Amino acid sequence: MRFHIDTRSTAKLLGVEAKMQDTIRYVSTQKQQSTEEMNTDLDLNSSVELIFKTDYLPLDRMAGKGQVDGIKVNTINPDGEEKQASQERQAPFPGSVCE
Repeated sequence: MRFHIDTRSTAKLLGVEAKMQDTIRYVSTQKQQSTEEMNTDLDLNSSVELIFKTDYLPLDRMAGKGQVDGIKVNTINPDGEEKQASQERQAPFPGSVCE
């Protein structure tokens, strides 16, 4: 996270006044100048280190026999899937003419 704030403010006031009363003249001048500036930087850095540990847990400790059988029936067999994909790649496309 990073914040950066940069502000500036400038004010100028110039004034001139002249008065005449009888034979006496009055002249007054006024000058005021003000400048403010503020620069702010903020850096907030943090880090977290996560260490995961895995351990083998037999399926029969997490599920009952009926649940384990259901999982096994519905699980894809990687060897069978690879064989099926290979056969599909070698088969001709439907509608193509084989010589």
